[in-house]
Amino acid sequence: MARPTTRKRGGGGAERVPAWDAAAARAAADAYVPPSALEDDPDPAPPWVPYAQRDIDHQRHSHEGLMDHVADVIENKVRRVKPNRLPEPVKPDGAGYMALYCAAQWIATRGGTLEINPLDEGPWREAFKDLLDRIASENVKVVGVRDGVTKPEHISGIHFASCLVAYPFSDTHLDLILGEELCLFSRPYLDDEHWRGGFDDSLEDRRGARWRRLMVLKADVARCWPFAGALDYRTGAPGRPTSMHLVEQEWRDRWQRGDAETGIGAEAEALAEWLRTEHPDTPQLTPKTIKNRLRHKHRRRVGDAQK
Repeated sequence: MARPTTRKRGGGGAERVPAWDAAAARAAADAYVPPSALEDDPDPAPPWVPYAQRDIDHQRHSHEGLMDHVADVIENKVRRVKPNRLPEPVKPDGAGYMALYCAAQWIATRGGTLEINPLDEGPWREAFKDLLDRIASENVKVVGVRDGVTKPEHISGIHFASCLVAYPFSDTHLDLILGEELCLFSRPYLDDEHWRGGFDDSLEDRRGARWRRLMVLKADVARCWPFAGALDYRTGAPGRPTSMHLVEQEWRDRWQRGDAETGIGAEAEALAEWLRTEHPDTPQLTPKTIKNRLRHKHRRRVGDAQK
């Protein structure tokens, strides 16, 4: 995995760092002691102060040193993440809570039926806005843990009203990491071990995390975003959920009723429209996908009908 580098936007704008471990960047920046502050100190501290037992090079006190440390943390924590593929979705079924990130992924992918590019911030922005609006209005219960406390506590929705967000898989501005306002830092859920190790969702400002391991009530997510029915449209075969078997059955029924179009293009358009109308919560198919799947069968049907 290539080590991330610092970048400046046009016009000398704020530098950006990957979002996966913003807490480490902020903590290291807070620990920094400029060399000028040590000149008259009879027993000067090293320019870098270790944070959470991490092995930070005491001789490095430049911004580049901070970024190198962040790169090391990121490399250790996300080497299992494939940037163009999302983790498996977590369904909000049963009792208990789910990681806040998992709820956002559930919303962004419509219950795992919509394929998105993880690096595209658009779907995440919409999903988090919807989720945080529900949390702020207390329609979705959220809990988290404070430092030194193991038992989760309820967090008032007011903290999430108009909350800044550092989205999963996106770069994060340093002004979010070092700002005074609370910011939601969301990190992809890999497994429980990474989640408990700090690869989680947290509400933070420049002083550190106010709450970590943010979780939302599954029942609230299932009630507000009832996509669970979409995952029931499976053929039983391995792979992603699909509604092709529904389309094929309707195609056969159209032939029985005498409604089928002679041209496969027109037939595919009609079937795609039927799926949108009759099964709006299922995985949707484009006319091109339907056409490619049914082309040969349709051609044989048309040939048999003309004999």
